[in-house]
Amino acid sequence: QATMATGGGKGSKKKAPAKGRTSSKSSRSRARKPAASKKSAGSAGSTALSGSLSPALAAAAIIPPAPVGPTPTLILDTGGWTVKHGLVTVTPPPPPDLVTASVAGNTAPHAVAARHLSPPPPSSDDSRRRRREPRQSPNATARPHHQLTVLSADEIRSVRNQSQLVFNRPLERGYTVDLGAQLRVWRRVCDVEGVDAVPSPAGGPLDPAVAALLGIGPAAAAAKKKRRAGAAGVGALPSMSPPPPTCVSRDCAVIMLTQPFTPRAVSDRIDEMWFRDLGFARVGKRLVQTMAAFRYLSALKRERRRAEAGAEGGDDSDPNANQHGTDEAEECGDIPPWVDDQTECCLVIDSGFSLTHVVPTVSARAVSRGVRRLNIGGKFLTNLLKEAVSYRQWNMMDEFHIVNEAKEALCYVSANFNGEVKGAAAVRPGWREFDRDFVLPDFAESFEGTVRLPGPLQRKKEMEEAAKEAKREAKEAAAKKERRQDSKEGDGNDAKTEKEVKGDEEDARTEASAEENGVGGRDAVDAAVDSDDETDDQRRARILRQREEERQHREAEEAERQVLSLSVERFAIPEALFRPTDVGLEQGGIAEAAIQAVEACDPNLRAAMLRNVVVMGGNARMPGLGRRLEEEMRRLSPSGYEIRTWTPGDPVGYAWRGAREFASSAGEDAFRTCSVDRVEWEASRRSSTSKDLLNIWAKLEEQHAADGMMIM
Repeated sequence: QATMATGGGKGSKKKAPAKGRTSSKSSRSRARKPAASKKSAGSAGSTALSGSLSPALAAAAIIPPAPVGPTPTLILDTGGWTVKHGLVTVTPPPPPDLVTASVAGNTAPHAVAARHLSPPPPSSDDSRRRRREPRQSPNATARPHHQLTVLSADEIRSVRNQSQLVFNRPLERGYTVDLGAQLRVWRRVCDVEGVDAVPSPAGGPLDPAVAALLGIGPAAAAAKKKRRAGAAGVGALPSMSPPPPTCVSRDCAVIMLTQPFTPRAVSDRIDEMWFRDLGFARVGKRLVQTMAAFRYLSALKRERRRAEAGAEGGDDSDPNANQHGTDEAEECGDIPPWVDDQTECCLVIDSGFSLTHVVPTVSARAVSRGVRRLNIGGKFLTNLLKEAVSYRQWNMMDEFHIVNEAKEALCYVSANFNGEVKGAAAVRPGWREFDRDFVLPDFAESFEGTVRLPGPLQRKKEMEEAAKEAKREAKEAAAKKERRQDSKEGDGNDAKTEKEVKGDEEDARTEASAEENGVGGRDAVDAAVDSDDETDDQRRARILRQREEERQHREAEEAERQVLSLSVERFAIPEALFRPTDVGLEQGGIAEAAIQAVEACDPNLRAAMLRNVVVMGGNARMPGLGRRLEEEMRRLSPSGYEIRTWTPGDPVGYAWRGAREFASSAGEDAFRTCSVDRVEWEASRRSSTSKDLLNIWAKLEEQHAADGMMIM
């Protein structure tokens, strides 16, 4: 080891000469050692590192030292539909070996440059608000028809008519199945966040195919130019180039939010992508559901501390009180409406694009034996709606985005499914209260669908509004007549009120202007303003005639546009979440999965789990889901238990905000429990006992998670 510490290269493998002997060959090899060291060492810090690391790790000369001090951290929630991402600054605890190396005088050029590229802390309220909210980019790659241009992440949104794109989604059923497409998306996310993702492969120079995939080099620059030119031909908006990089990936960390029970082969390949293909210094992993539970419990604790401080006299000088976090939670609608029961229990129901997970948590740690999974998500519901409307109306089998937009705008969860279905059978289509029309975009004047009432319901609404308007005008006319009578009785029959004098002056001015324009007399006044001589019936008839003309003109314009009529499909499609057997899936519904997850926990925790149910994910935005879920769970649970469900204001970015809060305020030890350094990961890859050390994440979880719990 001492020989390798001086960078001996191949000469270090030879045996040292015996004590008291001298050898000219050994002296010549010692003389050649500095040159060999320069040839083999990849960084200036390898000499300081090798004294405390294993020989296999010391030989990895291309490993850059991890940053010490505040580290830009990329928080990434990779979902099936979108990627929620944002860059924050945290202070992870570096390993003692790296601290020693940095103190020993490690002045690598890239380490010095990284300090100048580190982003300064935000100073304005707008910048702090931007860092609190995640950016959302589509988790897909797309290619226009008959073109080789490939768009990634937010570049897809530059194309207005997305029906002209062929999509490739790297996630299926919650797990990555296309690593190449996922790498493209993550590379684009790094560009958007201002992180210069520099690959640092362990086997020498970067392969040209991988460089082209990552968008590095002159060939990639030329491809980007072609991409902008090709996207302009499919109705694209002016593309916005990413901001200039503010930090280098080898000085950054990433926290990935993952799904439970990710296959080890997929997880190991993702680690290799982040450490080698993207060049990050530290990678952390946490479950999506545990971060949502962390956010939920933190909000309850803050509210409890605020209530206790107010009860003691309103002293706001508590340094532990997180007033900034409370204000931010109030803005996002992330404060639960009840008091903290101090049980640290939370049942998280995550219904996203690919699937639905039910995860019971204790102290933001998942109970592994209680995790339940339902293979129904937003994609499944969109496909059901696509088949239904294609069978009954238009062929929408190739229009996934338009149908998904209609689903998000119109679908809801019914509180009484059987009752609404029976009521719909007794009413003609178009006259039901829940009937709606989704006007399809024509991609000439409109690029997004709009919602409107069907013709019969629209006419019914207009008649009701006309009746209300007539009643209001009748009341105003009666009040006006009473005021005139009162004023005449007070001032005499010949005296005029001030309002009448102003009215006469206005009529005179109108007549004078009409005579100047060639229109004379009283007819011009009647054409310009309402006459006092017009009766209520005439005024009502005139208003109705005008509205009828407007309605006919509007109907003539909208008759030329294609419309997607939705009736019972609005609540029948989301019903698959509660009745999967109706669509051919031999699974229990979301309420049954929640009760099974609670029953798998310790009996002492079941009541607390049912009292703290958090519903998150994209499907949680459908109206009525939380209320229906609470009713179904109350029907299946014991009578003595209280059921409380809560949906945050932004259920899609709720877990990301929990991860940001965890990275910013949970402390250094918490960051160590879920992250692995590049040096540790390379050591596990190069060790002779790689079969045992490749499970580095499992060993890390065993050290910091309780029995039966998991955090990643």
